[in-house]
Formats: sequence, C-alpha cells, structure tokens
Amino acid sequence: MPETTKADQMAYIKTKFVFSKKLQSWINKSLAKKWRYHKHKLANSKYFDPNKTQEENCRKTPPNVPPQQWQFLVKYFLSPEWKREEHLDDVGKIEFYRITHTLKNGNIVDEEAKRILNEAEATFEKYKQENPDSSTKDLLKAERKFMSEVRGSKRSGRVRGLGLGPTPTSIGISKASSSKNCKLKKVKKELKDLKGQMSAVFGILKDAGLVSQYQC
Repeated sequence: MPETTKADQMAYIKTKFVFSKKLQSWINKSLAKKWRYHKHKLANSKYFDPNKTQEENCRKTPPNVPPQQWQFLVKYFLSPEWKREEHLDDVGKIEFYRITHTLKNGNIVDEEAKRILNEAEATFEKYKQENPDSSTKDLLKAERKFMSEVRGSKRSGRVRGLGLGPTPTSIGISKASSSKNCKLKKVKKELKDLKGQMSAVFGILKDAGLVSQYQC
C-alpha cells in the first residue's frame, strides 16, 4: 500500500476516534491485511485478465476504484512481484520462509534466519532421502514439522483469539501461565471493542465516499 494512502487513512480515522499509539499499530496492521485482501479480490475479478495487456485491462475500471489507482494496480498485477505473492500458498513452509526472509539483493535478512533455513533444509533433505515414496501431502506436513522444530520456542507467536499484533510478551503474559491469566480476558474484551470501532470506521469511510481506498 502506498505510504501516502496509509497516511491519508490514519489521518481520516483520527478525525473520528481517539486512541493510543499501541492501538495505532494494530490499526495499521488491520488496514494492511484488508488492503491485501482487496487487491486479491480485484485481481481475481472480471475486470482483470492476466492474459491481456495493461492497456486492455485498463479500458474498464471496477466500480468505486479511481482510474489512476486501477492503472497502478493493473501494472502491479502483471509484475513478477505479484505473481510471486499470488503463489505463496502453493509453496512449502521452508520455501515460504526463504521468500519472506530474503532481501531484494538476494541475501537472507540475518544470521538467525539463515541458521533456521540451513537446519530445516538439511533435515528435510534427509527425510526425502529416507522416504523417497512420500506423497506431496506428506512432504508438506514434514516441512511444517521441521520448520516448527528448528524455530523452537523462541518465536514470538500470537495470542490465539486476539487477531493481529498482540503477543504473549507484549501483553505481559508468559506462555506457561497464559491460559490462567485473567489479563487475557481483559485484552480480549478491549480488542473486541476496538474491532467494533474499526467496523464503524469503515462504515464512515464508505459513507464519505472513500471506500475505493479502504474497502476490502
């Protein structure tokens, strides 16, 4: 999502609600998730055909999408970057981790990510050699298992049921005591209220005629 669009979104929401910086981070993540969903929805709509040229796809614009924004999206939908993003679900956990932890210059983001990849790949290769008749389903299951084992318990994770953002550490709950800690219920209630407010925000954006930027 363009940075200018992010800034416009946040500026408009701030005219309707008052919230802390912590909630601002959650809102940004929520908007980004909805924007990704909206892009995928448009890319798979009747208005875009991957077999047509950019000029042909731009002749008809979807409702509530400004022509200039549609031209930008069509150009992106026809790019190698979009094809890679569109097919992430078709790759295994190890390859997915590699794609999402590789910089534009081709280097892995850091030494820890490089270690995880090397160990997971070595274990997976050994598994394939020992199980040459494994089905695709078995291989994908093995990849998930090996990635989980290699990454171990150091992953920050997410608190189940709280959606984007919150981790056990960020809300002051240890993994060992999270199921018993009453703070979890309080945070759930606060985020439930926030989700209700966010729904109201998107309703306001729609009424204000800004749905083309925010709809998802």
